[in-house]
Amino acid sequence: MQGHENEPTNKFHSLGIHPWDAERFSLSHEQLIQNVLDFPACLAIGEVGLDGLKGPDLEVQKAAFIAQINISEEYQLPVIIHCVKAWNELKTIKQSLNPTQKWIYHGFAQSAIVNEVIQQGMMISLGSAMLKHPKNQFIVDAIPDDRLLLETDDRDIEIIEIYETVARLKQISLQELTTLVTKNFKNTFQKWHIG
Repeated sequence: MQGHENEPTNKFHSLGIHPWDAERFSLSHEQLIQNVLDFPACLAIGEVGLDGLKGPDLEVQKAAFIAQINISEEYQLPVIIHCVKAWNELKTIKQSLNPTQKWIYHGFAQSAIVNEVIQQGMMISLGSAMLKHPKNQFIVDAIPDDRLLLETDDRDIEIIEIYETVARLKQISLQELTTLVTKNFKNTFQKWHIG
């Protein structure tokens, strides 16, 4: 769903400077983001966040992340979060900014922090990692129904495989899961109906 900065689209998309590219964030990028956000099909800011393994220094990433959170708040758009080995720093930023917009933890597969992420009020989006993650049952059981989203993240995998896996783990029908995720999508990405 992530848009490219010079390719506004009429398809649903998100827009943001990924933490790996945080050093590219500048006032011109901020202005560009604000211009493209006027497109109704832009449903969210993201992927944005922090990555402790890849990308520029965390302080550079934090500055770009906070600036984009401010854009999210200004435009009342949810945020798709990329977070790798930087949960404590991300949680500190969330607590200090106290944002009103929903944050979606993208590609979640961290059983050790699932309860903390839920306590922070974040949505959790499960993707291809659910097909092979050894603790996926624990993660699925821990996520409240109204916080669950599913994704492929452009992986070479069909979304139906993720739906089937999560439905099996939740012990509900595919139709029940589809209804649940659709409701969560509409409640999270509130601009979906005008895109």
